[in-house]
Amino acid sequence: MLKAISCGREPTDVELASVSLPEGTVWIDLLDPTSEEIGWTERNLGVRIPSRHDLSEIELSSRLAKEGENMYLSAPVIGAATIEHADLTPAGFIVTPHVLITVRFETLPTFDIVAQRLEHDKTLTTSMAVFVALMEAIVDVVPTYLSTWLLP
Repeated sequence: MLKAISCGREPTDVELASVSLPEGTVWIDLLDPTSEEIGWTERNLGVRIPSRHDLSEIELSSRLAKEGENMYLSAPVIGAATIEHADLTPAGFIVTPHVLITVRFETLPTFDIVAQRLEHDKTLTTSMAVFVALMEAIVDVVPTYLSTWLLP
């Protein structure tokens, strides 16, 4: 699924027949993307979309990279979680000067929370602002699970 997310608007599906993003797009979210969606994103935004395998690399040296003006980050994030257990899933972040591109392979509540926040929060108008909001949301859930697992 390929979604365009803009400040002050609901997320919209990107038409693969289009050659441009909807006006005001600051975040492209690729959720379990098809090869067509990956190709569209690479052609129209001039980025390299990492594969699931690339995002799952455990080498620290492969987690953060800069290519031209774009910053690439891969990180394991908490996916499905219960009181007793949390699954980690790979996620990719590409911060470009104009748009944040995320790549993930399962629904992540933290991403949905930030997407909803963009509908109302007028401060999230840049790719970096959205990236920081996502990092805050991801980091904010960790203490909840750690306190549940570590406290008697």
